Formats: sequence, structure tokens, C-alpha cells
Amino acid sequence: MEALTKKIRNLPSKIGVYVFLGSGGKILYVGKAVDLKRRVASYLKDDSHKSIMLRKEALDLEFYVTNTEVEALILEHNLIKKHQPRYNVLLKDDKTYPYIEIRMEDEFPGIYFSRKCDRKGSRYFGPFPSAGAVRRIIGITEKFFQLRTCGKDFFNRKRPCLKYQVKRCSAPCVGYQAVGPYRFSVEKAALFLGGHYEMLEKTLIEEMKDFSSKLAYEKAGRIRDLLAEIRRFKARQSVFLEGEPSLDAVAAVEEGGRTGIVILHFRAGRLLDKSEYLFESHEGLIRHVLEQHLYRLRQPLPMLLTNRSVPGVEILESYHRQRFGRAIEIRFPKRGRFLSVIRMVEENARELILRAESRRNELKTLQIMLGLKTLPERMECIDISHLGGEFMVGSLVSFKNGEPDKGSYRRFRIRHGGGNDDFRSVAEVVKRRYVRVLKEKGQLPDLVLIDGGKGQLSAAREEMEALGILGRVELAALAKKEETVFSMRYPEGIILDLRQPSARILIRLRDEAHRFAITFNRELHGRQVLSPGLTEVPGIGEKKARKLMAFFGSLQAVLGAEDAKLAKVIGLSDIRSIREYFGKPEWRG
Repeated sequence: MEALTKKIRNLPSKIGVYVFLGSGGKILYVGKAVDLKRRVASYLKDDSHKSIMLRKEALDLEFYVTNTEVEALILEHNLIKKHQPRYNVLLKDDKTYPYIEIRMEDEFPGIYFSRKCDRKGSRYFGPFPSAGAVRRIIGITEKFFQLRTCGKDFFNRKRPCLKYQVKRCSAPCVGYQAVGPYRFSVEKAALFLGGHYEMLEKTLIEEMKDFSSKLAYEKAGRIRDLLAEIRRFKARQSVFLEGEPSLDAVAAVEEGGRTGIVILHFRAGRLLDKSEYLFESHEGLIRHVLEQHLYRLRQPLPMLLTNRSVPGVEILESYHRQRFGRAIEIRFPKRGRFLSVIRMVEENARELILRAESRRNELKTLQIMLGLKTLPERMECIDISHLGGEFMVGSLVSFKNGEPDKGSYRRFRIRHGGGNDDFRSVAEVVKRRYVRVLKEKGQLPDLVLIDGGKGQLSAAREEMEALGILGRVELAALAKKEETVFSMRYPEGIILDLRQPSARILIRLRDEAHRFAITFNRELHGRQVLSPGLTEVPGIGEKKARKLMAFFGSLQAVLGAEDAKLAKVIGLSDIRSIREYFGKPEWRG
């Protein structure tokens, strides 16, 4: 640390980028500064978690002097994207933003979720701020225009799927709609997705009049109803921003030593999504958040609104121009229609702070209820799932301040091979999870919750004692029967009062772990059907494989079944093929 301190004191007081290095030269953190010496020296005294961890782990320091602050912004952005440093948490973003894709090269184009824009012949709409926003818009587009969303099974269908029954698809797969009318619906959907509402309304009105002139009043009525729904959607989505370019609106609100920052994302006049961040208040926070937001953009943004004037805003605009080759206008509106937008964002930021305070009070009550030494700000829950002893998996979900922290979710394939043994499986997941956390010097949770009873609690406790973390981490188990919590303080358990919000946090945590485990279990089950199992057998396709798995439940059950029972599902030649492929050619009567 002395060598590093000396290096920091010898830094120049110039604009640039600094890089903290750990063992083996691994990059821990990348930052920029107008004054390198002053900024990096602040890490020696700062009491934030990041600064404390950097003082513990940093062994060396590199720096780059740049001519301008814009150059420093660009260099910092490039280094973070390339190296993904552990402590650049808010800036790390290894995913691409999602798009909506219409595959125009198909005879009957489908509408799909996509993270790439590289398919020739497809039309893309976006990018959208989140996957949830894309799925919501696809769902609305299905409802309005009844486009297909199916994939490879389109050509194999003999009857329409459920989406036809609920009027979300026109079933072109079985010939219920001709190519011409279907592709006309595709063009109308493209106008809708592109935000060209006036053109879409004009097209629908002309279509409605055409049907009326031909006395096709039922069809005209359907167009009339669709037109009314689109107008209602338009009124809800673009009440402030109709005719304006795509933009993001950012507001920061400070209350009680915390700053809530909310970003509302408008695309083609529609409010699609919001991003929320909660920080301890500090100077320059809004500028820092705006920098991060511009880092994360995948496409140029014409306009950005803020509720505060930002010093050096011209530097941010110049950074955007150099990165995308297009200008961005950063506004601080004090009057007009955009002021209404800012007021709405500010209200969302206040609600964020209120929710956080309410969650914190619930956590304090939970701490008292369970007799915990520390406030359980970070909780993790472990659950085990299987299907009749097959596909044994473990899940770990994380809650931070009472809310899901999905970036910390983990899935485990159980390796012990001991069959349906929940206790061994819990012990294995605990060991694998926290050995890795300790090895990577990550942050341990305040509370580990096990989905189960006394046996699962005991298995977890033994592993945590062996790892030496039991005193540093609280441990409890939540049994579904009467929602009973077991811990070392309450070995006989206490029954939760479901009327208490603090109790419901534990149940939400447990239920989320169970949902996550079940999802992984089903995914593995689906993979087993497709590869490398029954579908590898000559003559056994996906359809027969699914029938067998639905009837018997597992590949092992199929192989162990008598031929007479197999014959209820498949023919004798298929039975012989399975026996020969898996090395069991003998006939089993």
C-alpha cells in the first residue's frame, strides 16, 4: 500500500483516466478525472464500500493523460467496455439493448424479440430500454394486428394454436389467412411500431370506408374497433410527447440524505419504460449519472431532459457527437410542455425514495423479529428442485434492500449424484456459492435463507461453519408448512404472521427462489428431450420424444419400461431402435 500511496502522490494534476490494478494485473476499477492527483487521492480517505475494497485489493495504478475531458470520457468508456472491471458496477453493461424484429423475407412475416440487427431482409424497431418494454409492445402488436410469433413449428402445424383462439394470431400456418391480407397487416404493424400514428389512422380509415362501400359491415366494424383501440393507446402513451423525437427524461430528488434518480424512456412519442437508481447523496451525482447514461446508449439519442442544470453539459454533448456522429440536445426546461414531463419524473423519483424507506423499515422489523445482529440489507435464498429425482438443480436468488437483485441470481446443476437428497444438495450449493464469493473477495450477504426445515438448515450450517462464515452471515430456513422460520436462535421455529410486511419479504424471497429453480428444472427437462437423448434415435423425432417424456417422465424411465408399456406410445420398430441405440437390444416383455 505504501508503494501505491507514493504513486498516487506523484500523479500529475491533469485531465485523464486512472486504472486500479489488483493481483495478476487484473483491472479492478477505471475512472476519469479533471485533476488526476486530487481525484485518486480521495480514495485514500473515502469511506464508501468501493473505496474501502480498492484500498484492500489494489496493488498498482496506471493513468492516461488526455487533452480534453471529452477524450477522457471516451477512453474511460472504452476501457470499461473492454475489461469489465468488477467495481465499475453501474457502468458495466455487456448486453445489447433489445429490438423488435419483423422477418420480411418470410412469406408470412413473424414478429420477434431480438438483440441483434444483422439478419438481412428483416425490419428492426428500437432499441428499447428493456426486454420488458419489447415484450409489452409485441403483445400489443399481436392484439392489434394478429401477427404470428411462432418459430420453426410454423410449417408443421395442422391446427391453429391457442393464440388464434384468443384472437392474437390470424393462423396463417393453417391457411386461415391469405398472403396478401396478412402482409397488409404487417405493413400496418410497421407503421404502429415506428410511431407513425397519423399515417396508420389514415390507412385504417380508408380501409374501413372501402369495406363499408362493399357492404362488408362486419369487417368495417372490426377496423373501427381497432382504430378506437389504437387511439386510446396513443392517448395513454404519448399525452405529452406526440410529434417529438425520441428522448429520455432524467430527474434527481433528494430527501433524507438519499437521492432518487429516475429516467423515463420515450421512443416515437411513447413512454416505454423507466430506470430507477437510489444513492447516498453526494456532490456531482447527477452529472455522474448522466455520463453513465450516455455510456450505456447503443444508438444516438436526439434529446435528453433533466430537472437540474448540469455543469459542463457541452462536454457531454460533445462526447455524444464524437461517439455517434450526431448531436444530442440536453435541456433543462423551466416552462412549456417538457416541464410537465419533468414534474412527472420527479414524482416517480420521490415515490422511489418513499418505497426504499418503507422497505428499510420492514427490514428493521424483520431484524427484530428474527433477532439478527445486523440489518438484512442483502439476503440470499437457496432452493432445491427436481422431477422425481431427475434433473436435480439448485437456485440462489438475491434481494437487496427488500427488492430482487437479479444480477446476483445463480443456478446450479447438482453434482453429488446421490439421488433425491435435499440435504446433500443444499450443502453442495452453499459450499459452491460461498467458496467462490470468498475466493473472488465478493460481498457476503447479511442473511442466507434456505427453503426447507430443520434438516436443510443443519446441512447449510455445517458447510458455513466449515467455511468460517457462520459468524459473519446469519442463517435461517423457511418451511412451507405453516410458514415456519427455523434458526439457531429459534431451533423449534416460529410461525410467521402473514399480516406483517416483514414476514411477507421472507415469503417473497423464498417463492422467488422456488420459481427460479423450477424454471431451470423445466429448461433442463426440455433440453433432455431434445438432446442428446431420444431425438438422437433413428426414427424418433421431437413429437415422439415429447410423447414418451410426457408419459414416462424421464429418459431413465423410458429405458427401464417394459416393451408392452412402451407400445402404448410408440410402435414396435421404434422400441427396437431405442433398445439398439442405448445398447439394450433385448426384448423386454
